[in-house]
Amino acid sequence: MSRRTIGIGILITLALIGALALSVTLLRPADEAAWRFIGPNSAHILAMAFDPTTPTTLYAGTEDGVYTSDDGGATWRAAGSGPFEVRAIGIDPVTPTTLYAGTETVQGMFKSEDGGVTWRAINNGLGERPFTYALAIDPANPQVIYAGTENGVYKSNNGGAAWRRVLAIAPIFALAVDPLAPATLYASGGRGGVHKSEDGGMTWRAIDDGLPAGARVLVLALHPTERGVVYAGTDNGVYASADGGVTWRAFNDGLLQPDGTAPVVFGLVVLPTGEVFTFIGDSLYWRARDSDAWRQAPFSAPVPPGMLGREGGMRLLAVLPTTPPTLFVAPDRMSAYPGLYRSTDFGATWQPAGLHAYVTHLAVTESALYAGTHNGGVYRSEDRGVTWRVASTGLTHFYVSALVVDPTVPGMMYAGTGDGVCQSVDGGVTWHAIGLRGQWVYALVFDPQRPTTLYAGASEGVFVSDDRGATWRATGLTGRVFDLVFDPSAPSTLYAAAGDDGVHRSDDGGATWRAVTAGMSGQRVLALAVAPTTPPTLYAGTGSGASGSIFRSVDGGATWNETDITSPADSVSAIAVDPTVPARVYAVASSPGVLRSIDGGLTWDIWRRYDIATALAIEPAQLAVIYVGTWRGVYRWTVDDR
Repeated sequence: MSRRTIGIGILITLALIGALALSVTLLRPADEAAWRFIGPNSAHILAMAFDPTTPTTLYAGTEDGVYTSDDGGATWRAAGSGPFEVRAIGIDPVTPTTLYAGTETVQGMFKSEDGGVTWRAINNGLGERPFTYALAIDPANPQVIYAGTENGVYKSNNGGAAWRRVLAIAPIFALAVDPLAPATLYASGGRGGVHKSEDGGMTWRAIDDGLPAGARVLVLALHPTERGVVYAGTDNGVYASADGGVTWRAFNDGLLQPDGTAPVVFGLVVLPTGEVFTFIGDSLYWRARDSDAWRQAPFSAPVPPGMLGREGGMRLLAVLPTTPPTLFVAPDRMSAYPGLYRSTDFGATWQPAGLHAYVTHLAVTESALYAGTHNGGVYRSEDRGVTWRVASTGLTHFYVSALVVDPTVPGMMYAGTGDGVCQSVDGGVTWHAIGLRGQWVYALVFDPQRPTTLYAGASEGVFVSDDRGATWRATGLTGRVFDLVFDPSAPSTLYAAAGDDGVHRSDDGGATWRAVTAGMSGQRVLALAVAPTTPPTLYAGTGSGASGSIFRSVDGGATWNETDITSPADSVSAIAVDPTVPARVYAVASSPGVLRSIDGGLTWDIWRRYDIATALAIEPAQLAVIYVGTWRGVYRWTVDDR
């Protein structure tokens, strides 16, 4: 089994947590209001556009609305409220703070004149089903706007105040205005081929000579500096025209599938220098100027297979005309994975570029809050979640299963990933690989008695480093290990959550191990926690698919008893004990969410419902603040929010 398959086989990655506390004993209804979403944001991206005067200012149309970035994708924020399911974005080339957002819902079209801070609907004349799939703006007169909709092409001469239909072919998926002759525009959609107007949409004619009969034309791209050069992405490959669409020829040399068929092409971008880019299956393709063949660059970012493929794979969204070009791709909305990836070396390497916040682990220091994610790398916040920045430079894998801070060296921290352990010496700004390459690392924990000794729970067992990760050696425990925790009352005692092999215990720092699973037959153990009671109380979270539970032991794991949860739980991925009141214990499960016990884990109630809760962390300087990671980002609970 490959390490990628190993990672995908687990719905939720463990979060190893230290201590957790609250300043109240019983949950009251008002506590619901104390939970607040703090980001980072996560969304499937349906469209992108960049400010023509400031290319580092980006806009992303998503299922949840419009997001904007002022730094080329390092950070993102919601651009006001109003539109959602945003399929198309247009930017006024003269006044770039004027934006248009076309939605594929009955909301129709929206306009913002303050860079997305506020929006208003502009649907006058668009009909009862103003679903909008494409937008184009006249570069010479930005008051002239074209919209490709469910009902055809509509035109506005007054910045969207009123619309009238100019082409009844429907639906329209692609529009393009010739930047060198703005009265010339192209439209395509359905199986109606390509239509062209040379009088601002007043009259149209079909231009299909050379296009395959019945082909769906899904995207159009015009050369910015050579008039008449047009590219069409279809469900039968790429076609090119050098005479404004009068004739077309197949442009698939290097694109054909192994069986000789041409691919479905959803995205095409042409740069002023003549390079053409697309993304198909698992690879970026580009054509150099004056070349008839496509070059291929396989997508190098380590992501689940479900992100890629002919359908439901990556989509090329935008290419910034930097030197070299900056490319952005995102998983299709049919993929289970949201987010954005960026490359500045023609696809040789890719980095996460935000909007992917399926949180798998949380870590809190005095200066920052960190979120490890499911194939989105690491996010870092220096203001406790007000803003977040992607902090993944140098990571060997973007699935981050564990984060731990060095207890004695400021700024030093470690990440367990789908390809070994990475270290940062600058507080998570940059990373470098230090060991266990080729293994999925699920858990990291420092030895409480030896601050330079780091343990890793990995796909091939428990490993230990005595020199902060410079070198590693195997311990006696093999097989997948999802969590590691030391007994605070006996610092040489280490417990391991070994999945289907249950719980294992070492009383000599990992030199030897023994199974401690009586009463847990058939359970897949994913999470552990130890309460500093007398004797210590050990908790184990289990889960396999939609069945999970929490077990309890008061004899060091010699025997276990299943606890009582008020609602059936899916996989329990993290457990934490209140450091001030050991009888108060918390856990997160993929469903129903956050669980709490106030009787030492004998019984559990639902504290907060989330679709998929995945991680827990506590604010070290303020015990009344708790962070919960979910598949959509991070939530914070604090008594001050009530």
